[in-house]
Amino acid sequence: MTLGMLSFGRGIAFIYTGGTPIPIIDNTYYYIGNGYIAGIPIPSLILLGTVLLSIFVLNLTPFGRCIYAIGSNEDAARLSGVPTRRYKLLVYLICGLCAGIAGLVYSSQLSVGTPIAGEGYELDAIAAVVVGGTSLFGGAGSVIRTFVGTLFIGVLANILNLAGVDPFVQQLAKGALIVIAVFIMNQIERR
Repeated sequence: MTLGMLSFGRGIAFIYTGGTPIPIIDNTYYYIGNGYIAGIPIPSLILLGTVLLSIFVLNLTPFGRCIYAIGSNEDAARLSGVPTRRYKLLVYLICGLCAGIAGLVYSSQLSVGTPIAGEGYELDAIAAVVVGGTSLFGGAGSVIRTFVGTLFIGVLANILNLAGVDPFVQQLAKGALIVIAVFIMNQIERR
C-alpha cells in the first residue's frame, strides 16, 4: 500500500508539474528552510519538536500504547478492544502530515518545487529505522533509537561525501548496512 501510494503521488506530481521544476519566489517561504530563531536553524527546531511530540505521544498516551500493540499483534489488539482500523488510519494521516512538513522544509531549502525531490529517500528512512533497532516485523522500536539511527545514516553519508566516495558505492554501503542491521536484529529477536 505504501509503495503504491508513493508511486501514485509521484505520478500526480509529474502530471501537475509536467516534470519540470517550479521556482519558489517568496522570502517568507524561503525562511522556513533557511532561517534561524535564536541562532538555531528552523528545520532543527521543527525536527526537535516533532521528535519530542512523538516521544510524548508514543510513550505517555493510551493512543501510543495502542499503536505499539497494533504493531506487535494486530489481531490481539483488535480482540482487546482497540479500534485498529481507526488507529491505523490516524497513523497514516500523521505520517502524511509529517511527510508534508518535511516536503515544505525541503522545498523551502531548495527554493524550488520539483517532482524528483526526495527520490530515493525511502531507502534512507528504512535504513535509519532499522539501524535504530526497530523491528521490521512490528511492535518494537523507539523514537529516540530511530533518531540515533537517522543521525548515524546522516553522518555516514556526510563522511562518504567528504571522502569523495562514488554515489553508487554509497548506495551499496547503505544496502549493506540495512542487511547487517536486519541480520543483527533477527539474531537478537531469536534470543
